[in-house]
Amino acid sequence: MRLRTWSSGFLALAILLLTLSMACGGGGGNGDTGGDATTGGSGAAGTSGAAAGGAGTAGGATTAGEVAAPAAMLEEGKPAPDFTLNVYENDNYTKDQEVSLSDLRGKPVVINFWFPACTQCQELMFLIKDSYNANMDDVHYVAVQVSADSKSGWDPGGSDAASGQDYVTDKELHFIVGPDFDRSIAAAYGVDAYPSTFFLDKDLNYVSSAEYLKARGIKDNLQLASE
Repeated sequence: MRLRTWSSGFLALAILLLTLSMACGGGGGNGDTGGDATTGGSGAAGTSGAAAGGAGTAGGATTAGEVAAPAAMLEEGKPAPDFTLNVYENDNYTKDQEVSLSDLRGKPVVINFWFPACTQCQELMFLIKDSYNANMDDVHYVAVQVSADSKSGWDPGGSDAASGQDYVTDKELHFIVGPDFDRSIAAAYGVDAYPSTFFLDKDLNYVSSAEYLKARGIKDNLQLASE
């Protein structure tokens, strides 16, 4: 009788511990709520939970970054990595025209890393388009489509060049947009969350970056890059 009584109590205790364990771990699985990108260095996948979330993070980081600390692989005031894009066609560029970052020296540069399936990338792209329309004579804008012609945890459905060109045409984007086929550009900039936006000064030195921006954040970072 005592053996049966002890077993029942042990079973109840085990069930209670299992329940508590599940309750503590349930909120940390997909990381969709994200972290603030304003002060935490690179802050990318680690703070947004994107790396752990895999396909579930396709919407991007969910908190607004304003003026951000330097990314881990870039040093403030030092030259940003050069790269060349074969851009998509729009009113200002021909299909597959080669444009290098070094060609843009002389004006501040905004570089946005994105992909079409990313919901927050699309939201930010509208703000970047508005910023371009307001500052096109004084600032260069570049949108780098990541995971093009490939599949990854960020973009499980794949993001090919055709979808990028369709997006540029449909959204009437008139600045520089092109694919990062092997994600080497994203790697050079230490990008591990999308959308990620980088601001360079007129000499192409790194100024600031953030994983997600509101309109005020774009304006504030551009002001820093223009100083």
